[in-house]
Amino acid sequence: MNTRTLIRLSLIILLASLFRAEAQTMVMHVDRAEDTLPRRTGQNLARFSQLYLQAGFVAGSDEAGARIRYGNSMDFAIGYRKKYKVSGVYSLGWEIDLRGTSFRLVLDSGKTVPNNLLNNRERLTLSMVAVGFYQRFNFDPSRGNHIGTYLDLGASAAFQTMQHLLRNKLPDGSVANTAIYKVPYDQPFGLRLNARIGRGHLALFGSYCLTDRFKSSFDFPELPRLVIGLELGIYP
Repeated sequence: MNTRTLIRLSLIILLASLFRAEAQTMVMHVDRAEDTLPRRTGQNLARFSQLYLQAGFVAGSDEAGARIRYGNSMDFAIGYRKKYKVSGVYSLGWEIDLRGTSFRLVLDSGKTVPNNLLNNRERLTLSMVAVGFYQRFNFDPSRGNHIGTYLDLGASAAFQTMQHLLRNKLPDGSVANTAIYKVPYDQPFGLRLNARIGRGHLALFGSYCLTDRFKSSFDFPELPRLVIGLELGIYP
């Protein structure tokens, strides 16, 4: 490579470097305050997303043959919720959750669900994937960018499976735990009405099952339909 060619190449590199530096300098002087779009995602903005945890107890009346132990029959869920603001007092949205509900059975001579055999301990558990829609009514429209105090009313549909869990103490003193899956008597789909009243991160929730848990062909008495408990919202 001769000297003239080397000088030309050096000039090209120098000019390219100058143009690049100038472009970088111009970018540094952009006014971000004027260029940034208004924020649309937040607790009281156009859109809002959150995770939530729920823990509660089975409530409502039980039926002869399917008596449960209240306080030992529980409900847990983890879910994701999306909210769309319509006005200061009204929003709507959807949610999806993984839920487990456990019914601890009373073991006495009147038991018929799922059979009349008496074990030391016995549970029926429902495992669900549920998708729901809800409407939210806020009580403090001038709250700023906060969740505030609200009432949610909605409904959900679930795909569900039931398991039959048994525990017995054997004559030698050992304990046998048995789990029976793919039971023939459970309904694979369920519908629920849901309500929540809360403030900020915490809410009191209730859920009422509209559909039977057992197939009609088995003629079983139904399990309690109501669940009540607390919800913790997880968000920044």
